[in-house]
Amino acid sequence: MTFIPTPMAIGLVSVLFGIGHWASGNPLIVLLDVLLVIVDSIFYGVLFARSKNVFVSWIAYLLADLFAIGFFLVL
Repeated sequence: MTFIPTPMAIGLVSVLFGIGHWASGNPLIVLLDVLLVIVDSIFYGVLFARSKNVFVSWIAYLLADLFAIGFFLVL
């Protein structure tokens, strides 16, 4: 049973997930962080919707985290 179309659900959940990451600090940096969280969430949501496999989304998330950790260790 579908209540709302998949793209709308991904968008709505991504915005709510982004708002959930709101923090105190420099408003410009916080807004940029929230927007990037929303973009990431949309990407992983679309990846899951197309593959119908949460493992695919999880692997993509893991690879992104490993890349970020490697980047900051080199920096």
